[in-house]
Amino acid sequence: MKPIRKLRDPTQGLAAYVEECTDGEASWEGFRNHAAGASYRELVESLTTLQRGLCGYCEIDLIEADRQVEHVIPRSDTNIGASEELNHGNLIACCLGGTARSRHGPAAAGDEERFLEPPKRNLSCGQAKGENNEAWFLDPRTLPALPSVTKVNLTGEIQPDQNACAHSGVDPERVRRTI
Repeated sequence: MKPIRKLRDPTQGLAAYVEECTDGEASWEGFRNHAAGASYRELVESLTTLQRGLCGYCEIDLIEADRQVEHVIPRSDTNIGASEELNHGNLIACCLGGTARSRHGPAAAGDEERFLEPPKRNLSCGQAKGENNEAWFLDPRTLPALPSVTKVNLTGEIQPDQNACAHSGVDPERVRRTI
């Protein structure tokens, strides 16, 4: 996992949507449909560019058929999730985490090597957290720039880099559980 920078300002579409919703009815679902989805696509593109085209968690290249916006503090968080769902600083771009195969068929994204079998056991990244907003979760917006706290082994599996974690004061178990 690399550190992720936050958007400095909301995208034009996000700002316009929030401004238009003066009745307090602004929601993530409403934003996704704003301007026939153009505002959401603009946000995904801005986040992808900010992250240099890499998933905020696994660092796979983000392609159009395999990317989405992730709420770092999930919308389901009963304490502050609702108040953070349209906060531009709470959003990162990530891959679909292995679900594109089940959503779009075997040729999803045109890259069979992109997804691990079986899909149900290899879900990660942009998967809904539900009630799993645990204290151990590592926020990629707070990681040190160097050294990277993860490494990729010869089979392509991402795992904590024990030495880098020790150097950065990051618990490798937190890295493992976040991955």
